[in-house]
Amino acid sequence: MRRAKGKIMKRAIIAACLALMDGVWPAQAQLFPSPSGEPKQSAERVLIDAEIFVSAPDAPGLCFPLGSGQLTVTVRRLSDAIERRPTEFTLRGYQDDPDTNIAVPISGEDVTSTTRIKGSYHYCWSINVDAPETESMSGANRGAFVQTVAVRMVFTPQ
Repeated sequence: MRRAKGKIMKRAIIAACLALMDGVWPAQAQLFPSPSGEPKQSAERVLIDAEIFVSAPDAPGLCFPLGSGQLTVTVRRLSDAIERRPTEFTLRGYQDDPDTNIAVPISGEDVTSTTRIKGSYHYCWSINVDAPETESMSGANRGAFVQTVAVRMVFTPQ
């Protein structure tokens, strides 16, 4: 009797596991709908739409892979630093697409740059604040160079 009860429990556990596994599906990215309402494979993807806290000196660039298509970057300064210094957005392609190079000065108005890209594993971007060496400064002194920048990158595959 004891063995029969153990087999029933094993079967119940296996059935419960299979039921749980059957209901789990891998996540898939959602595409923007086309004007007809149907999603399409070549729909644009918003890569980043954020407000970024920028302090000098800036950190090394952030990188991501992209396929071939069109990349549109829009930047705008949301708040000025006490020490008003020029700020610039840069994006560079490496490896398979070294000719990709965007350099956009950041101002209080939206500035947009669009470029065609071939597709590569490394597209790196950064926001650069033209400021003196600040590593030896206190946090309060570095605060004079802090500003807020809005960045939006939109990629439309080819």
